[in-house]
Amino acid sequence: MSSSTYYRFTHDGTDISAVKFIQLLDRLDSSLTDFINLHSPEDITNQQFFTTYLHSVSTGKINERSLQTLLLLLQKVNNDRPTPRYLHYIWLTQSCLDHARKQPYHFQQDLNRYFTSITTWTSSSLIMLGLSAPFIPFLSLSSMFSTVCEAFDAHLDRFDVQKAYSYFLVNFALLTILNQSQFAFIRVSKLFLKHKFLDSTLTMSVYVRLINLLNVWLNHPETFSASQLRPLANVLRDFNEPVYADQLNEFSQLFEHNFLTDHPSVLRHPLYQVF
Repeated sequence: MSSSTYYRFTHDGTDISAVKFIQLLDRLDSSLTDFINLHSPEDITNQQFFTTYLHSVSTGKINERSLQTLLLLLQKVNNDRPTPRYLHYIWLTQSCLDHARKQPYHFQQDLNRYFTSITTWTSSSLIMLGLSAPFIPFLSLSSMFSTVCEAFDAHLDRFDVQKAYSYFLVNFALLTILNQSQFAFIRVSKLFLKHKFLDSTLTMSVYVRLINLLNVWLNHPETFSASQLRPLANVLRDFNEPVYADQLNEFSQLFEHNFLTDHPSVLRHPLYQVF
C-alpha cells in the first residue's frame, strides 16, 4: 500500500475493509490464519524458522538430528493450526534431510508448484526460494530466473534477502555447470559482476571466485588453467570449512576431468549446500 494509505490506517483510525485486508495479507504471502496465529505464543515466526534452519545447515555439515527435531516441531504446530507457511517450512526441512540422507526429495514437486505459481514475491518467499533452490528442478529455476532476480532487486534493502540472493545465485550457477547450460551460466555470472554484496562472507567469496574463474574458462579458454581452481579448496580449509573444502576439491577435479579431458566422469556430490 502507499505511505499515505498506511498512515490513514495506523494513525487516523480509519478502518480497513475486509476486502482490502485480505488483499493485503495475500500480497504479504500470508493468510487470515497466519495473522490470527501471530497472537499465539506457540507460533513459529519466519525469523525463528529461518534462524533455526540455517543454524542446522550452515556449519559445513548438515545437522540431521537438529533438522529432525525442527521437522517434528513444525509437523506438530501445523497439525494444531495448519497454515501454508508451516507447510512450506516442512517441505524445505524435509528436502534438506533427504539431501543429507541421499534420498529422493519427497516434496520437490510441491516446492516447484508453489514457487512457479507465485505472482507477487515478498521478502519471505524470496528467502524461502534462496534456501529451496537446490531442491527445485533446474528447468523450473531457469524459467523463473529473470522474474525472481527482478523481485530480489526490489527487496535488497534487507540483509536477509541479500543473503538469500547469494544462496540462490551461487546454487543456480553451479547447477548451470552441472546441466551444461552455457546460456544460463552467462546470465547468472553477469549478476555477480553487478552485485558486490554477494561476496560479503569469506566462504561465499571463494564460491564467487570459483564462478568468476569458470566464466573465464567459458569466455577466454586460452587464459584459463585448471591449476587456478585447485587453491580454492585450500582457502576453505584455512577458513575451517573442511566439508566445503572437500566438496570443492572434488568439484575441481571432476570439472577438469569432465570438461578439460576426453574422459568424462560423474559428479557424485553436487555443491548444493553452499551456505
